[in-house]
Amino acid sequence: MDKKLRVLVLFNDPDYPGENSQTVVTADGTVEKKASLNTSAIDAPVVDTSNEGLEIEVEAICESLEKKGITAASLNLKNDTDLLIETLRNRQMDVIFNLVESYHNESEPEMYVAGLYDLYKIPYTGAAPKALGNCLDKILTKQLLRSHRIRVPRYKVIHSLPLHEPIGMPYPLIVKPVHEDASAGIENDSIVRNRKGLLERIEYIHRWFKQGALVEEYIEGREFNVSVVGNKPAITMPVSEIDFSGMPDHLHKIVSYQAKWIPDHIAYRHTVPVCPAKISERLSHTLSRTALSCVRIMETRDYARVDMRVTENGNIYVLEVNPNPDISRDAGLMRATSVYGWDHGETLRRIVYYAYERK
Repeated sequence: MDKKLRVLVLFNDPDYPGENSQTVVTADGTVEKKASLNTSAIDAPVVDTSNEGLEIEVEAICESLEKKGITAASLNLKNDTDLLIETLRNRQMDVIFNLVESYHNESEPEMYVAGLYDLYKIPYTGAAPKALGNCLDKILTKQLLRSHRIRVPRYKVIHSLPLHEPIGMPYPLIVKPVHEDASAGIENDSIVRNRKGLLERIEYIHRWFKQGALVEEYIEGREFNVSVVGNKPAITMPVSEIDFSGMPDHLHKIVSYQAKWIPDHIAYRHTVPVCPAKISERLSHTLSRTALSCVRIMETRDYARVDMRVTENGNIYVLEVNPNPDISRDAGLMRATSVYGWDHGETLRRIVYYAYERK
């Protein structure tokens, strides 16, 4: 393609301590950087990289796209809807790289922001509003997958307490918020082995997340994930396994919030991704085929990741379908594309052009 694309990386990080980190694409296509990355916030003894990592990820995306010949700029919305509307009206970009995952600390508005891109007819990376909303609704996801004969854990949603009737599933169970992603609300205490622990965790979800508690049967087994990049064709990346073999006995073998985002936590250090997974070709093929089915059913676009568990008897359970997963350099999707043969910039370049093709 002869045209040099202009990409605006949009993200929303209201807690970032510096000034509004912003790089602007001017009308003539040049780039003006108005703020440099402030890393002062990462000096604390414990770093929550779910927030801090976003700024670094944005910088890395812009740098990698520039190396691929794509003009890249970034804008932190900081929950400013007027700024979002003004940016879309100015249309000084060919593609939006959509990294907006929440608004006012709520996940649901993620789909509304993508809907604004559609209303302004600006191509953007990743899933459309329908897919974002459906995947965020864990119950709807399970219902859609099950209707296509994809195996998912049994579940029950508890909207209020007291709980008078039996839960109807054997322990252990896992309890999580019904409308969150990025492992929010999933901690070691999420695994419960009796009714007392179950009620305590349900009450915790209700109190802190202000939503229903999803109670699932806990699937014992090996945990895998498959990244899918592209649309027609959609390409499955090498299968990745989460190695929990070093996890201390007092911690459950799950990808908790701490295991995913808190580097100083012991669970983080013992949740080790292995890609490619050391599994048979037959299992690899089955996991990849299952992932492809899931992204088609949920209608994700451009890039996605499907998390699964495999029991001792070989049954595959789909845990999550993740549209627009983390694309930082050390994230699972980028690790898988690297094994496939694409570097960071090439993966991003392809994602951008998948979006531009919808123009």
